[in-house]
Amino acid sequence: MNPNGSVHVDISRSDVLVCHKYSIPVSQSVFSDELNGSDMASRVIVERDVLFREFEDRTLRLDTYRPAETDSNPAIVYVHGGAWRAGSKGQFSRYAVEFADRGYVGINPNYRLAPDATMAEMVADVRAGIDWCHEHAESLGVDPDRIAVAGHSAGAHLAALAALAAPEFTGDDSAPPIAALIAFSGVYDVRAEKYAPLVGDRPDAAARSSPITWVDGGAPPTFLGHAVDDETVPIDETDAFYEELLSAGIPADRFRADGGGHTFLYDDMGWYEETTERLADFLDRHL
Repeated sequence: MNPNGSVHVDISRSDVLVCHKYSIPVSQSVFSDELNGSDMASRVIVERDVLFREFEDRTLRLDTYRPAETDSNPAIVYVHGGAWRAGSKGQFSRYAVEFADRGYVGINPNYRLAPDATMAEMVADVRAGIDWCHEHAESLGVDPDRIAVAGHSAGAHLAALAALAAPEFTGDDSAPPIAALIAFSGVYDVRAEKYAPLVGDRPDAAARSSPITWVDGGAPPTFLGHAVDDETVPIDETDAFYEELLSAGIPADRFRADGGGHTFLYDDMGWYEETTERLADFLDRHL
């Protein structure tokens, strides 16, 4: 832990997780493949590289995906994965297009990465993307009371912290609550010894960085997806988080995919279609 109390993520270490060994089969150009040559192009409006946060040495940008007609629509802020040190906002573009066509405004922000950024800074960046959506709700056609956050892998971990414990990392306890949490193949408990290179060996830092320790009756409705054959992040992470949510009385859906590995949600061998339909059902009920 740094002197200011933030947790520094040492992802320069190769033994932290093997998340950096997987590749996401979805590029930033996927949305154009989904839109070009289809009638969806008239139904989904995409705006790329919108500035939403500035620092002296860098800027952070996001992409927006909007239904052509919006009026108090729900929104989803998508947080990419990449072992906290890699990845980009394009990873969720296919989902953003898919759900924009179903009436959900999509926001895909980038965030600062390790080893340059602390975990607190990453969570703060994710929360800034959510806050940007709130601040621009009127122009986006978004109902500010119906904004969800979604993430995959490391992005699921950050999305969960942003949904459950944002003030702990941002110092701002006035931020509006998250309406729903969507998390795929995520890490929710980093208190095990294997995560020491990630959060250090101090129990308080590990607990603070574990979404499972922040679950209480105020958590939002949650959708969890994980493949049983995930060799990067064991499905036990999701199962334990799911049980904790149920114990707190939180509405939670769990999708245990029978295959597809760590990136099952992007898999064209049936898992993408089933994932989108299960997620759509959850969103229809809770957002």
